[in-house]
Amino acid sequence: MRLALVAFLGAFCTLQATFSLRIGAFNIQTFGDSKLSNETITDFIVRIVSAYDLTLIQEVRDADLSAVKKLMNRLNGASPHPFRPGGQMVLLAATWGGRDGGVRLRLPPLLLPLSPPREDLLAFLDSYYYEDGCEPCGNDTFSREPFVVKFAAPQTGVGGGAPPFRAFPRLEGGARAPCFDVLLLGDFNADCSFLLPEDWPHIRLRTSPLFQWLIPDTADTTAGRTHCAYDRIVATGARLQEGILPGSAQVNNFQQRFSLSYKDALAISDHYPVEVTLRST
Repeated sequence: MRLALVAFLGAFCTLQATFSLRIGAFNIQTFGDSKLSNETITDFIVRIVSAYDLTLIQEVRDADLSAVKKLMNRLNGASPHPFRPGGQMVLLAATWGGRDGGVRLRLPPLLLPLSPPREDLLAFLDSYYYEDGCEPCGNDTFSREPFVVKFAAPQTGVGGGAPPFRAFPRLEGGARAPCFDVLLLGDFNADCSFLLPEDWPHIRLRTSPLFQWLIPDTADTTAGRTHCAYDRIVATGARLQEGILPGSAQVNNFQQRFSLSYKDALAISDHYPVEVTLRST
């Protein structure tokens, strides 16, 4: 598992009254060619991902993007609004380095087809790495620099990763990053052996009243027989918090949804997606 955050910034008060956006974050365990070679697993992934307007997919291990392209093609077939560059979807791939020397391919946020098409609300603008200090000097905040994606709403996606044993410092670092109206979501590794109860009082992302945690500690975001709230959604900023559809932040338990056995659920992923719906205020 990897700790990762995504942040979406937006002036939702300027959006149309009918605007709503369903956002999901899904850590698909070892997502690559081997997983997508199983058509049954692929079908379930497509059914899960296609439910969202904007999706963060984590733990992508696909150096040549062949599995990503296959997923895109399958999503095209399942959608009345096909993906196209500069249109309803932007696909970005980033190589993550970091202090631990590890290099992995990660898939930052996917802008999935909207129904009806609303490219004017979520058009791609820019992307860059968040510079957090001098890595050789050891004074940088993140063990792997977040990757920032800007959309025209504007929405901003920030995705990053850190080894599980860095979960506590990484969450604390998230509170020090500049922020306005921000939605943080993804696999935080924020439970069980990765983050102990005595750590919480020292994490400003949790103790500050500015941050609203939408997925509770009692949630289970893991498939199989474990019970851990690793995947979270955190909102900050008055306008963004007002734009959250009440009751929409939840865990998408696909094991129950599709009546799967533990074994079959784990074949898809060891994590369930977390999701929330934003609306204009």
